[in-house]
Amino acid sequence: RSRDEEQLKQKIRLRQRAPIRLGATLSVAENMICEPLASFLKNHPRDYIQIDIDNTAALINKINEGILDTAFLEGPFPVREFDSLAYRTEGFKAICAPDYISGGIEKRIEDVFATPLLLREEGSGSRKLLESFLAQRGYSLRNFNRIIEIGSIHVIKQMVMQGCGISFLYESAVRSELKSGLLCSVFDDEEIADFRYNIYYAWRKGSIYADEYVKVFNEFALHSA
Repeated sequence: RSRDEEQLKQKIRLRQRAPIRLGATLSVAENMICEPLASFLKNHPRDYIQIDIDNTAALINKINEGILDTAFLEGPFPVREFDSLAYRTEGFKAICAPDYISGGIEKRIEDVFATPLLLREEGSGSRKLLESFLAQRGYSLRNFNRIIEIGSIHVIKQMVMQGCGISFLYESAVRSELKSGLLCSVFDDEEIADFRYNIYYAWRKGSIYADEYVKVFNEFALHSA
């Protein structure tokens, strides 16, 4: 309860509504909450609002340390320690530059192990999801001959477009590039049809401010595409 007590003290000091300290992973922040966040900011012109963008592991630590109240998370998190609500379901796409892989669309994950893999840093939710996807099929990141870590989704997409390798990103992050033909899918639909994951909005279990957190979530969910 120490985090709740600190928040109560802060509310008393400010003599106003307690600050909203919200976290989001990079993928979520760039592709899944911009419109809901804009609506939220317009509807709360007098509230102090803190938005922290980081990877999943860092956001979990910040909630545990009382730096953040809630966060939109992707990938695994300690569900026994957190209360959460499912925000949306996202597809995960393997992408490459047009004509990058010889022979066209691949059928099996094994077919791309010799291809450079561009992915996010340790602690990112999308990386954890990729590791889970591979583990379900009896593989790991070690099966790839070359891994290139890049901490920016934008840079990853640009490098993939330049033919530097393949990557796995949320469908919302690459939808426009796939539609315009700047990127294409690596696998046929059957290979990744079940490759979908929930994005969660989470906070420390048992918080006395849970009702406030749920109200914030409901506003975001109302404007989510």
